[in-house]
Amino acid sequence: MLPAWAYMPVESFRKETGSFVNLICEGLPCVPMTLADLRREIEAVDEEIIRLIIRRQEISRMIAHAKQEIGSAIRDETRAEAVITHATGCGKEAGLDPVYIHEIFRNLIRMSEDLQYQIRKEKDHP
Repeated sequence: MLPAWAYMPVESFRKETGSFVNLICEGLPCVPMTLADLRREIEAVDEEIIRLIIRRQEISRMIAHAKQEIGSAIRDETRAEAVITHATGCGKEAGLDPVYIHEIFRNLIRMSEDLQYQIRKEKDHP
């Protein structure tokens, strides 16, 4: 059995999800594209996620320099928990499992901190 979204008219799908996965509609019900087509869609989404991670790391680089200037510690557990709480709340509101969102953002924070440590090390020991 297909998920409920597969039976929605395209306009309803757009309205309910705010996005559009390439669907082929031959009247009702709508039928998803081929597995290969859907995998290409996932790859496109994955590439967008990578671009966003790169942007996040660019901002983390700026944060590293700002923290260096004011003598702030790299690790800020209070801020990390606030970021995770915000992200899991947004995810939960969107119907996503907060456990996975928590892990994703814990890893993103770890990436940012690692980058900041690397930048600080390079500045301290050129």
